[in-house]
Amino acid sequence: MAIYDMHRSTAPALSTTIATGVARFFTSLSDRAAERRTRRALNQLSTHELRDIGLSRDEIDTVARRR
Repeated sequence: MAIYDMHRSTAPALSTTIATGVARFFTSLSDRAAERRTRRALNQLSTHELRDIGLSRDEIDTVARRR
């Protein structure tokens, strides 16, 4: 016969939920910073250099977001 703890919640602890939210927040900040760096680096290239790597100016935002 098995004994079950009826007081144990199956939901994650509040501290786990908060830690997950904080981690997602900082990951999001890091991702946005990487997007800005990518966008800045690509915008510094000439149109000819962008064409050499198979991009056009109007694709820079899309490429930076996909990083």
